[in-house]
Amino acid sequence: MFNITKALMVTARNEIDTVSKKSSNSNLIATTSGGTYSTPTKRMISRLDYRTMEIMYWANIWVRSCVDKIVKRSAYVNPSIKAMLKNPLDDPTDEQKKRIEGIEDILSVPNSMQQSFETIRKQVFTDLLIWDAGALELVKDDSGFTSMYAVSGDTIRLDVDKRGIFKDFKQAYFQVDQGTTVAKFAIDELLYFMQYPRANSVYGLSPLESLRQTVTAELYATDFNIKRFINDATPRYAVMFENLGLGQGGEAMQRIREWWDSELKGNPHKPILVGSEQGDIKFEKIGLTNEDMQFQEYSRWLLSKIMAVYHMQAAVLGVIEVNQGRINAGYQETQFKKDAVKPLLRTFSNQFNTLEIGRASCRERV
Repeated sequence: MFNITKALMVTARNEIDTVSKKSSNSNLIATTSGGTYSTPTKRMISRLDYRTMEIMYWANIWVRSCVDKIVKRSAYVNPSIKAMLKNPLDDPTDEQKKRIEGIEDILSVPNSMQQSFETIRKQVFTDLLIWDAGALELVKDDSGFTSMYAVSGDTIRLDVDKRGIFKDFKQAYFQVDQGTTVAKFAIDELLYFMQYPRANSVYGLSPLESLRQTVTAELYATDFNIKRFINDATPRYAVMFENLGLGQGGEAMQRIREWWDSELKGNPHKPILVGSEQGDIKFEKIGLTNEDMQFQEYSRWLLSKIMAVYHMQAAVLGVIEVNQGRINAGYQETQFKKDAVKPLLRTFSNQFNTLEIGRASCRERV
């Protein structure tokens, strides 16, 4: 049994000291290879690694907005502990009431860090929506679990054989930091969550896997545009000198060219001064506008894909649509709860009930 709760909380923030000796199981992770499970040295579930998924979350405003909205709405729902009774009209037994009170006490103050159960659920929910991998460490004594801590889901590996079965229930899970095993968990010391399980892998499938090309291409495009904006000297306006004259005009234009090199070179987006015949001055706008580059249409197209994989509704996200009435907005709110919030809550409660509360002699459920 490994009780390293404090180390786990530090590890989730990549601040744990690397242990001096690597474990032979330091890179255990299951993936698919010809329909069987294997344990390669790096994540090969898809071409996206955990770090790329995290970048897609914090660097893309629409992914961040969808994930945060679902997490907030889901964590806002307060859990309740109820006894599982054969007859719903029966009252819970004294033993069940005592067990329920004990669980409620733990949920009120889940750990020594004074975190709320809402905070812990937000951590697990966020990991699920980004990586489809959430983890919760359970600290126990002889009476049962006494506290809980969220563990970064991207650091957890399952030690399974080629059929996807745990090799040893006493060391079913590993926590890996920079290729080194820093913690081991028995099967009843950690809850591992996933929303989209698959029969050909012991790991889930993140919604971001389906957005690999869409979002990563947008990140590359944004980075390109930023660099282009910084480095490109294309101005937004040109100053035209009319009636400059042919005689002195040449000398004037030469002075302008010299001034250009000294004042504008390396200073993007400043105006251009251009000579003309008449000597009068007018402003001429040049360069591409956002409308010309179709940024708005592209952004809306990108948003529609992201909302689709996260089961998000435009009205819930605060995106105003044409002809969106109150009735339509109310329907979208209902659909959002049905498609996004309830499944996430069910994933958490089912795993929590099955693997922890369900082990008690009397059964309760969240």
